Amino acid sequence: MKDVNTISHITPMGEMTSTHVTPVDHIYVYFPQQAKPAGTYMVTSPADGVIISAEDFRIQNGYPYPDYRLVIMHSCKLFSVYIHVGTLIGSASKIATEMQSRGSWSGSIEIKAGEVIADDSANPNFDYSLFDGSTKLSGFANLDSYANGEAWKPFTVDPFDYMSSEVKTSYAAKLTRTAAPLGGKIDYDKVGGIVGNWFVKGTNGYAGQGANANYANATGSSKVSRGYWDTHLAIAPHNVDTEQFIFSVGDWDGCPCQMVAAPGQINPSSITAASGTIVYELRELQLQSASGSDWDRGGIWPQNFKVVATNIVAGYLAIRVNADNSITVEKGVGLAKSSFTAFTNKALTYTH
Repeated sequence: MKDVNTISHITPMGEMTSTHVTPVDHIYVYFPQQAKPAGTYMVTSPADGVIISAEDFRIQNGYPYPDYRLVIMHSCKLFSVYIHVGTLIGSASKIATEMQSRGSWSGSIEIKAGEVIADDSANPNFDYSLFDGSTKLSGFANLDSYANGEAWKPFTVDPFDYMSSEVKTSYAAKLTRTAAPLGGKIDYDKVGGIVGNWFVKGTNGYAGQGANANYANATGSSKVSRGYWDTHLAIAPHNVDTEQFIFSVGDWDGCPCQMVAAPGQINPSSITAASGTIVYELRELQLQSASGSDWDRGGIWPQNFKVVATNIVAGYLAIRVNADNSITVEKGVGLAKSSFTAFTNKALTYTH
């Protein structure tokens, strides 16, 4: 950023929200308000590098405002990825001209650390990821699940680990999380348990089966567009309140939904095959500031906020760990936990 003080707040990696069913591999950078005069929110390169590819979401997705994805190569193994940045500036501006009719671009444009690459004022807020090919995450049980969808995901790194002490201090002050790792975590797979990322068996892992697939046992609801996320499931700690597990379900009555277990239920991290079938009562969640007051996600996000269960019951989730380390799952949307008696033909098998 040209001026870190223009940032409202930064959320760490690992958020599960809407169609991002599994923990996301990017941080989110937010600004205080929407639609400010040009030149208000300027995005810069974090280090020397070469812009090697770009996508124009106005062309690809029909957005009415400038919106780009940029990939910067800092070395043969280190890459920055910006998503949803605005009008391209300076050396990067020629990219917009060259891909007006195509929606994508590849090439080589050298940039320097701190050089402005985009003006994000028209539609503020963007995503940022850092990938290092010389490292590999150890918390994914099956890397093949990402080969056809997001092959770069196992190389995700915490961008705060690559910052100088001075830069880290200034950006950390904007983070909603203060515990290490500052940039968050995305790989939680626990072999022989239920924690981690899951995909319906035989549905192409993270890539899923596409927006028009005929998903087995889908509810048939048309509340949202169908997508690759329908076959996803994640049971993992919240990216800020890591003591609270999120149950993130790709197809919950046709919607990708994030819920929490009702208070007093077994911690997901303790479940094994020996636990047998466990039935969770899932509830809608509420965010609270550290002081305990409810918060509607408006304004500047507080540091170390909490995630709590409301009194609104969403339904039940029955889970069993199998001998082959897969899990059997049945969803009881809108049903009481006590209504589950045994798995039916609606149950699905998930694998890492």
